[in-house]
Amino acid sequence: MKNKSLPKTRRHLSALILALTLFSSLALARSAAAVPFLYTLTGVTFDDGTTATGSFIFNSTTGTYGAFDMTSSDGLVFSGSHYSPGAGTGTNFLASPDAYIFDNFGVDSHYLNFSYSSHITTPGVYALEIGSPNGPGSFSNSGEFVNSSLDYRLLTTGSLTVTSTSSVPDTGGTLLSLTLGAAAAAGFQRCNRRLRASSAR
Repeated sequence: MKNKSLPKTRRHLSALILALTLFSSLALARSAAAVPFLYTLTGVTFDDGTTATGSFIFNSTTGTYGAFDMTSSDGLVFSGSHYSPGAGTGTNFLASPDAYIFDNFGVDSHYLNFSYSSHITTPGVYALEIGSPNGPGSFSNSGEFVNSSLDYRLLTTGSLTVTSTSSVPDTGGTLLSLTLGAAAAAGFQRCNRRLRASSAR
């Protein structure tokens, strides 16, 4: 009589391989979802009446910046600055509470800091922390150093409008995860067919 039942060890091994492959594809899909957001300056005003406009791309999962282009306006006493990679601006980031830092000190002695009280991980509108003086050459929260003497102006109002952006390409992780999942399912089915054929002989 032909034995049409599959050996348990082979069935368990096939199921384990399928589970591991699907788990790996799920992990890839989650990593692909950690894409950068577009942060747009909204209503940003300093205590001397000047403003800052523009936007930057930032990935809150990896703590890395993409493209950015921002300008602080000239005032009656202090000049503004243009912040962008092409202008030679350096960047830094401190998390929880978040601080987005744009360093033009090596360019024109300006330094821009935007602070938020918690950690931004999703789209929304987030009010920035108002700047406060710490004495000569030092301030807390949001503001801008405006010269080599460390004079500064403090943010009095403003927010970051955070949105998803299609301009940042997907890393391919989502497509790869779907491909791996489909390949695992197809391989599992082929393995079962071969085992059935082998057992039927």
